[in-house]
Amino acid sequence: NSNEPVFISDYSRNKWGYSEKDSIVIEHCVDTDLFKYDGGHRQNVVLTVVNDYINRDYCCGYGIYKVATKDIPTRPVGDTPGFSKPANTIFELVNSYNTSSIFLNTSTVSPIPTALLEAAACECACVSTSNCLIPYIFTHNHDALLTNNPLEMKEYLKYLLKNPKDRIRLVKNARQTVLNRFGKSRFTKQWNDLFFKMKDVVKV
Repeated sequence: NSNEPVFISDYSRNKWGYSEKDSIVIEHCVDTDLFKYDGGHRQNVVLTVVNDYINRDYCCGYGIYKVATKDIPTRPVGDTPGFSKPANTIFELVNSYNTSSIFLNTSTVSPIPTALLEAAACECACVSTSNCLIPYIFTHNHDALLTNNPLEMKEYLKYLLKNPKDRIRLVKNARQTVLNRFGKSRFTKQWNDLFFKMKDVVKV
């Protein structure tokens, strides 16, 4: 059926009131050949990648960020006037992941933020909120540290800044999580299969 909507997750599909019978799920893809650790030096800073962070506090968690990162070295990236600037190129963005020790995600309603997956693929130690689809992809203390408490989040950031050996354990598991679930081959096959189904229905 060419009219079936496509969602990025079961979570999103359920929220919109659809089922497996009348919709399709094709989860995100991360180009893990591009988003990967290059083995270079990492600065002991906490990276965030969010556009319009302040105005989108309701869904991006800027208030959570302010509490969690107080007195902690940070590197915000994103188009947020007066706060941060976006990366000029995709390669500059990858470099931001590769030169930061920790990635912080404070989203409150996003099913699964792409930046979180990119950071994990680049073996950046991830601290994140635990909502929507996130706790179904990442496991606390296995491939990320998860919490919805800003003060607890702050303690996780401080701990990881001081414990590089534990960061290594988390990041190896995190990259494997992304490879297993969000690889290009699965993503392209699902879309190609969908387009093949549609070719006899849609006249070009």
